[in-house]
Formats: sequence, structure tokens, C-alpha cells
Amino acid sequence: MEERKPTKPDWHGKVLLVVEDEDHNYAYIHEILKRTHATIIRADNGIMAVDIVRKKIIDLILMDIKLPEMDGYKATVEIKKIKPLLPIIAQTAFAMEKERIACLKAGCDDYIAKPYEPLKLLERIMHFMKS
Repeated sequence: MEERKPTKPDWHGKVLLVVEDEDHNYAYIHEILKRTHATIIRADNGIMAVDIVRKKIIDLILMDIKLPEMDGYKATVEIKKIKPLLPIIAQTAFAMEKERIACLKAGCDDYIAKPYEPLKLLERIMHFMKS
């Protein structure tokens, strides 16, 4: 019998950085993630995200691509210079294959297109979370 991953993971003690400038998108992500008991930090632009990574211990980043001041591609490049092993999942409304390739080329470890189902997002994150 195949072992199923829990649908409600417990990430107590983990810190997730959500880089999202749209309030309603952030509210949606926050609603999904709050049940995991992770600490959730928000950055609403790429510059803020890079600054947070310099100052705090982050376990995983959900990175929007279209951001003010510094887009998600540039922010990912800068973050990977600071912490090359920090998992970054691009989450973007741009669903074309060339967009996925561009995200991975910038250094993102995974990609999920908006809109997404909550379980799909949790499964993507679970892939990178260590107990």
C-alpha cells in the first residue's frame, strides 16, 4: 500500500517567506499556510525579500515574479548568492513553459502557476521541508 503524505503538515519551528505584492494573493497563501503552524513572513517586493534573507533564518521562499522595485527573477539571483541552498518556489500567474524555464534559470528550485489548489502548493513545499 502506498504511503500518503499528510494533507495538514506540521511545520512548527519553520519560517516561510512569502514574497507577494498583491494583498488578496497574500491572503490566499496565508490562509493555506497558517494551518501548518509555520511562521509566515511577508515581503511585498524583491528588495525587501533580499533584506529579510540577509537578517533572518528562512526555511523556504514562495517567490512571486512580477514585483515592484525588484522582480522575482533578480531577487532570486541575489538570494541565491547569499544562501545558495535556500529553496525558492516561484509562484506566478505566468503559466507558459518559457516562464517556468526562466524561473528555474534564475535559480528557483520549483515553480507553481497561479491559480493553484491549496493541496498542490502544500505538496510542492513539502518536497523541500525537512523534519
